[in-house]
Amino acid sequence: VCTRRHCARYSLSSGACASSSRRPLVSLHYPLGAFRLMYPGSGAMTSSSTRPNALVSAARTGMSVLHAYGVFALGVWTVFSAWSYVLQSDMAVVGSNVIKNSIPWFFVMIAIEFALCLYWKLDYYRLNDSMSSIMAGIFQQSWTATLLRWFGVVPYLYIYENYAVIRLPVTASSWIAMFVAIEYCYYWTHRLCHEWNSMWSGHVVHHSSEDYNLTTALRQGQVQSVFSWIQPLLAAFFFPPELFFFHLQLNTVYQFWIHTQLIGKLPWPIEFVFNTPSHHRVHHGRNAQYIDKNYGGTLIIFDRLFGTFEPEVEPVVYGITHSLGSWNPLYAQ
Repeated sequence: VCTRRHCARYSLSSGACASSSRRPLVSLHYPLGAFRLMYPGSGAMTSSSTRPNALVSAARTGMSVLHAYGVFALGVWTVFSAWSYVLQSDMAVVGSNVIKNSIPWFFVMIAIEFALCLYWKLDYYRLNDSMSSIMAGIFQQSWTATLLRWFGVVPYLYIYENYAVIRLPVTASSWIAMFVAIEYCYYWTHRLCHEWNSMWSGHVVHHSSEDYNLTTALRQGQVQSVFSWIQPLLAAFFFPPELFFFHLQLNTVYQFWIHTQLIGKLPWPIEFVFNTPSHHRVHHGRNAQYIDKNYGGTLIIFDRLFGTFEPEVEPVVYGITHSLGSWNPLYAQ
């Protein structure tokens, strides 16, 4: 266990905290302006946290609102479509299709964000990094079915069938209780993924990108599913499987839209309760004050309660303290 709370990116290979300096990269600019090919090497690079100039700030604000409504509509669609499955009590459908049915919409939103970046000439996308993130997501999904079955479905069903203390029915009250319980378990599991080196080894893949856009949400580690079931299995003593698997995937789908720089801070009541793009940008930062902050999935209230909340103040420098230095998604694992 790494006892240095301020540096969860403690190097597993060298046994020491690596330098936080950003690896220089050389860029080849496309004629379209914002889209760039980046290769490891020497040279200078403009920080990916660069903000648009004043000439486009007003337009960006308006389009960000439209973008926010778009991802909100995606969330509403996901909730209602998956909730219909829950009412049918079809665990097999709930357990396998919520994320799968959302994947086409993921790519629609990525295309919209990429188009806006091209229009505003923002350097938030790089072909190498985006393809690496997407391929990492594909690799992770290829393993998910097996890992989900043996580390999630089988243990959960066994505990629920043999050791359930109370078997709650699927009602509005149990739906809300499951939502909060999953978020609570996610907070602590996510926190441990940053504070324990053994779990960080599976989660570091998600943080290894030095860009921050919607493709970053797809950048997942293949073995992370092994660790992500430890605490959520406690729900098996109370909640039916169909409710559990729905909310577990809802928690994952929600976090897709917060991986963006195009949406600034939202109205304060939303920022106070929910995890937002602003809060999650902090989580992906390697600035000293941002490391190991804002662990929430859908809510930010547990970070406020347990002292891990940090607001977005200075521009975020994305990535990990020891740069990956490769676009190979297999090497990133």
